[in-house]
Amino acid sequence: MPGPTTAQFEAIRSLLQAAPDHALAHLASALASAHAEPVRRVRDMLCAEQADRITRKAVFAPLTPMFEPRPDALAGPTFPRRVLNSLWRAMKTSDAGLIAAAEEARLDWRNGDPTPPQFDRLCARAAALLGQRPQDFFPEGDAARVRELVLYLGLTPIARQSLLHLAGWVTRLTEERAAVLKLTFKDADAVSSDGVPRLLEILFGHLPDPALVLRLISAATDRASDRYLAESELAAFGERLLTEVEARLDRLKTFDPDTGPAGARRAAADVAFACATLAEFEQSVELSREGPWGKRVAAARATVASAMESRLRDVEEAVAAALPTQSVRVAGRMSRAAPSVAKGPDPRAVERAHAMVALLDAARASAGVGGYGSLRNSVAEKLGERLEGYADEVVHLLNHGEAPDETRARAYLEVAAQFIALVRDAKAAQVVRRRAAAAGSGAPLATERLRA
Repeated sequence: MPGPTTAQFEAIRSLLQAAPDHALAHLASALASAHAEPVRRVRDMLCAEQADRITRKAVFAPLTPMFEPRPDALAGPTFPRRVLNSLWRAMKTSDAGLIAAAEEARLDWRNGDPTPPQFDRLCARAAALLGQRPQDFFPEGDAARVRELVLYLGLTPIARQSLLHLAGWVTRLTEERAAVLKLTFKDADAVSSDGVPRLLEILFGHLPDPALVLRLISAATDRASDRYLAESELAAFGERLLTEVEARLDRLKTFDPDTGPAGARRAAADVAFACATLAEFEQSVELSREGPWGKRVAAARATVASAMESRLRDVEEAVAAALPTQSVRVAGRMSRAAPSVAKGPDPRAVERAHAMVALLDAARASAGVGGYGSLRNSVAEKLGERLEGYADEVVHLLNHGEAPDETRARAYLEVAAQFIALVRDAKAAQVVRRRAAAAGSGAPLATERLRA
């Protein structure tokens, strides 16, 4: 039986070129032990495609984040991924020898070695091709974006060296490192009049925390004032961060417990981002009370504290709705609140309470810097005691045969255990589950989470 034709192999090559990295990895694993000649040829094509992508990523490494969506969704310069792929394919025709040399250099390149010069030469060639044939890469004719990418490509040699220093600049800045940073910014300024903000945009995409860009700005400007920075060419970075903080705090103010624990974790992540970013402003910028950024930082601080305090005060009420009580007569006119377990838990009330307790838990890390630490600790302590007391009483009902329905009573114990795991810890929740399993008739505790 004849094998695939040349045209069919070329079609396979086109499919491999269009496939995402993870698909190539899965396919490589599937073909690893194949021996048939047509399959071996496909495997060779696959390996060649993977090697080509590794070289391409190494060449364009400084700019790669600009061709991907930012994980934090912050605004910033971005370009279609197809542009990078199209440039590389064009250079494989116009600069095949240089690409082959770059791939060979990459194979011999080790961490700590100087960057192969072919990488920067290829970026320069990409900029030249983009300038000569912009319609091939931006068919929509966006001249402004073409110019932007050409300028960023021109900064790749400086950016590539800057990335080697980036970790030290944002974690352990010494006088020597600060001097290197300032010289680097001076070199960027020599490339173009807006070289410094463009270099910062490149580095911005490589930072694990976007607010760390303020440390670079602070080091370069000797911790300038917010009034100065807000009027400078670097203003966009501060504005972008503050706008994102304010947007996240707006989401926090409209947090809906019906979104459940997942929504609570998103809200807590927004709080953590806001607190960390505001702290970075206070550390890296000389803020003034009436300054353009100082006023916004102070207002955001107040919003974090008030919004979280408002939410935390609602936690106990939400838990009370999920774990209802009833008035039980003790003696004479004396009565007390006791668990009401005749009806099963209300799924919506449990979901809302779970969201509020999850927010209480997830906000733990930022409570101190957010200005609501005292209230959070107070609510957590009081709620923990209430939950443990509720569990004790339900276990008592089971042990004394006073629960109207054991299955429903155990369902309430599981809800209490889920909440205790968040307010206290997993060990405390496990204690409740073990006691529940041993209580009453000894029927096993249902552990399925209610709508969680």
